[in-house]
Amino acid sequence: MDGSTFPAQAQTPASAKTGEREWAVYIELLPPVLRSPTGGGPLVERARCEVGGITYEAESKSGAICEICRGLMAAGVPDGPWRAYRDGKLALIGRSVHRMAGMAVSEGGKSGPKWVKWRPFPDRFGGDE
Repeated sequence: MDGSTFPAQAQTPASAKTGEREWAVYIELLPPVLRSPTGGGPLVERARCEVGGITYEAESKSGAICEICRGLMAAGVPDGPWRAYRDGKLALIGRSVHRMAGMAVSEGGKSGPKWVKWRPFPDRFGGDE
């Protein structure tokens, strides 16, 4: 990933202890974008990572990290820890790509953002067209 300031591929930490996993998926959090023709819509989070020479990208209004983890899981990437970086600084870490794939961020009510279980978007048209 050209121009990024974080490790692009799964890396072996220098201080790996015995019994710990020896690699992690490194996710780059990109600046959010406005996805509305009128300019008044919600910001969309973006994320990118590279595993095994393949670049994965995701956009989501409810957690780009969760969305990219769903893509990694669907692609058959083995479960393991992940680290997310924003502007080259560690922003979030997790122990399981597959567990994060089952999560989403909800911003309902007065409580502010919170982690919730992810549910696939329902098929509004009732067919596979």
